[in-house]
Amino acid sequence: METEAMSEPKRLRMAVAQTTLREDPSNSVQLRESGREIRCLMCLAHEAGARLIHFPEGATCSPHKRIMSSDGCEKVGAADWNRVQWDVLQQELNQTAALARELRLWVVLGSVHRLTPPHRPHNSLYVISERGEVVTRYDERMLSKTKLTFMYTPGCIPVTFQVDGSTVWMLGWHGMSVYRSVQRVRAA
Repeated sequence: METEAMSEPKRLRMAVAQTTLREDPSNSVQLRESGREIRCLMCLAHEAGARLIHFPEGATCSPHKRIMSSDGCEKVGAADWNRVQWDVLQQELNQTAALARELRLWVVLGSVHRLTPPHRPHNSLYVISERGEVVTRYDERMLSKTKLTFMYTPGCIPVTFQVDGSTVWMLGWHGMSVYRSVQRVRAA
């Protein structure tokens, strides 16, 4: 007779972190401050035993529509993405990935993801593995009218990834769901 049994549920300790809102991606000092704050929170999460830390949308920088407006800050217009300090953003991402590797910590990190011009960037969540590698990226799919018209290119798919046997689903900006993997065992 065959029976199905569920194994002991797997546990995943997560940390959820809120960072200081910085709205000007042309300000390299602010971008570096964001990076330092993110890495400090990663260390605290690691010390608390977390295997994954989740940061919000725009953790590195959340570009303000008026700061980015090519029509000046008095009017919302098409975003001028040439203002972004892309090299500084990449340096901060690299340093964050290196710390993730050192701490053996998974990181979900909100940032702007540059696309090839003339395409506007994605508003993204990078998934950095415990090996310090960006393993996938969730691009915001349901954009507000302002974001869609002036700021970003929408994403098109949800994302899942595995951490210690748990499946993490990234479906939208309203949060992230964690489901344990179900294993079926045959008993003889």
